[in-house]
Amino acid sequence: EVAGIMGLDGKLFFEDMKYVDTGAVIDYGTGDFSVSFTAVRSEFGLNIVLGDGNTTNSWIFRFTTTAKAWGMRDGSSAFHQASMDADFPLNTTGEFTVTRASDVVSLTLNGVVQVGTISLAPTDAFSWSSIGARGAGTNDPYLGAIYDISDHLGNTWDGTEVDALSNGWTPSGTFLT
Repeated sequence: EVAGIMGLDGKLFFEDMKYVDTGAVIDYGTGDFSVSFTAVRSEFGLNIVLGDGNTTNSWIFRFTTTAKAWGMRDGSSAFHQASMDADFPLNTTGEFTVTRASDVVSLTLNGVVQVGTISLAPTDAFSWSSIGARGAGTNDPYLGAIYDISDHLGNTWDGTEVDALSNGWTPSGTFLT
């Protein structure tokens, strides 16, 4: 009852390599986009991943005892990384917004625009098809919750299994509750 203890009743609580497969690619193409989500950090080495389960088209938000960084892989697998100035302490909730405008991608965490931005080529497209640590490797597990996802295309997810299934998305295995 981890999620229940943290006040997240009904939300899927990601553990290690668990993920939710959207079944179809959510494609933002090469234009401007905005996506927001809420996440809970519950361990020291943490990677929050929205991606495609492989090495391309992934956002990675990494929080460790020594590093605060976020980055994304483009469709050519090139990794673009930026530093963050905000802290995201253990057992707290973070409100994330990622925005691409004129080929510059920026991050806002808890209402504060972060110092690091990522510059992309006009031809760099972005899409994603999973939530969690799918394909991130055993060194990149995630323990926490990701929920209240929404984007400029109208895709939404409240973080529950019921909503995932109603969207046609598939949770991988049994999640903590």
